[in-house]
Amino acid sequence: MNKFFKFVLPAIALAYFGFQFYVKFSGAEEGDLAPDFEAELIDGTPFKLSELQG
Repeated sequence: MNKFFKFVLPAIALAYFGFQFYVKFSGAEEGDLAPDFEAELIDGTPFKLSELQG
């Protein structure tokens, strides 16, 4: 049990806070354009995100 508190718990905490840091600073900023993509709708018609740009 002592090994758990000495090594595993700090490793879990480090991974958690590292992930939180990554998510906070790696996302899109306000005003950034969304990446363009193409998909096919259920009825088979092609859809492109850039077609919705106003």
